[in-house]
Amino acid sequence: MSFIIRRMAQTVLSCCVAGALVAPASAQSSGGKAGGSPMGGPSAANPATNATQPLPAALAKNAPAAPKAPAAPVSTSKNAVEPVEFTKLAGFEYLVPDMPDTNQVTGSDTADKQIPADVKALNKKQVSVIGYLMPLKEEDGKSTEFLLMRTQSSCCFGIAPTITELITVKSAGQGVPTIMDQLIEIQGTLKVGTVREDGYIVGVYQMDDGKFMGRSDR
Repeated sequence: MSFIIRRMAQTVLSCCVAGALVAPASAQSSGGKAGGSPMGGPSAANPATNATQPLPAALAKNAPAAPKAPAAPVSTSKNAVEPVEFTKLAGFEYLVPDMPDTNQVTGSDTADKQIPADVKALNKKQVSVIGYLMPLKEEDGKSTEFLLMRTQSSCCFGIAPTITELITVKSAGQGVPTIMDQLIEIQGTLKVGTVREDGYIVGVYQMDDGKFMGRSDR
């Protein structure tokens, strides 16, 4: 009897040892790799796809939501000032006829058809423009009305600017400093549209309430 009991014990022990040796191989074939997740826990990332298995429903329900990216700020100010370059204001061909046209009816001038839509969109907008000043009216050493020009050239010397390279400005308050030898920045309400006197075209751009914003080193 004792021989039979010892023989059965040896058989059971041999089976246990064999099972311990075979377990790692069977685990690899069934997906239970060494170093894997504990039973019932979230799955580890799959190195072949670099993706993680989804969380159990109970954990996913309580998982914190990902933070949202902050929304880009939106300007709602109606008085925002837009910087405008003469390269845009004079960036199209505007033909000025030699003969006057006195048959213009009420409404937009027929010559306005030459002005691009993106330039017309600046009409009645607050803008900032850099250019050279030529005084038309002065009081107490300040210019109350002047031309803001793309270059220092004028009809008196050099090449006269084209009609789209100048803005007729009426200053705000007591006027602006008469600085003629350096670029300055002027801010005000821009008017876009053909201006005529006795049928002749004399301008395309006007500015009301022009304010002196300082010298420019551009």
